[in-house]
Amino acid sequence: MDVDFFDFSERIRLYRDGEFVAVDSSPAGLRVDDYATVDAALSLYGMQYVRLVYLNGSTSESFRPSAGTSEDRRAKFSVNHPTADGIMSACSWIVLVLALLTQVPEILNFAGRFFDFSVLTFELPGWLHVTL
Repeated sequence: MDVDFFDFSERIRLYRDGEFVAVDSSPAGLRVDDYATVDAALSLYGMQYVRLVYLNGSTSESFRPSAGTSEDRRAKFSVNHPTADGIMSACSWIVLVLALLTQVPEILNFAGRFFDFSVLTFELPGWLHVTL
């Protein structure tokens, strides 16, 4: 499977034994043979899913990340250290929410200069604005 993340048409190319098989835009249903397809979709930061779907409707199998990739390391970390993974996930969400709560009013005030309005903002130190 080959994906160019800078391709705005979001084309996903399927290769089998090193030879090109098919191409489709995300979300893609790429025919492997008479018995299965590969369903794949891009997300903002990588692949949302890649799975082998059997045409007889029996089951589908998710592909595992390639060894040595960041997604493989993240999945292994999640299995080996579930508590730490949960803490990191919670911290990520907290930072995201704080950034939205504090920075969206700043952006609105910037736009308000052109349309003559302003909203209340949080008075935070400059280093915290940069960090968020």
